[in-house]
Amino acid sequence: MKRIIKKLGKAFDAMNDAGIFARTNFWCCQTCAINAIPDGVTDYCFYHRQDTDDLEDNGSCYLSFGGDAAKIIKILEAHDIVVHWSGKVTERIYVSEK
Repeated sequence: MKRIIKKLGKAFDAMNDAGIFARTNFWCCQTCAINAIPDGVTDYCFYHRQDTDDLEDNGSCYLSFGGDAAKIIKILEAHDIVVHWSGKVTERIYVSEK
């Protein structure tokens, strides 16, 4: 289970390098995290503390995002992370280990 946390950390570093506001274990919940995103930021990806619990327990979780989902997914997959997403901007991206 800890492997995916390391993989996500590297993927989130790559997202930040690509200009995406990306944070791991970001705030306590979805509402607080969304409100903590700096004004003007449109491309972002994060998982919050409740999601971290899922990662530790199950090796999978949902990611919140805004902006270019295809760019985020490409970075995640390049870091050997399994991605499931419906293609709907109203639904979070689900990630897990292979």
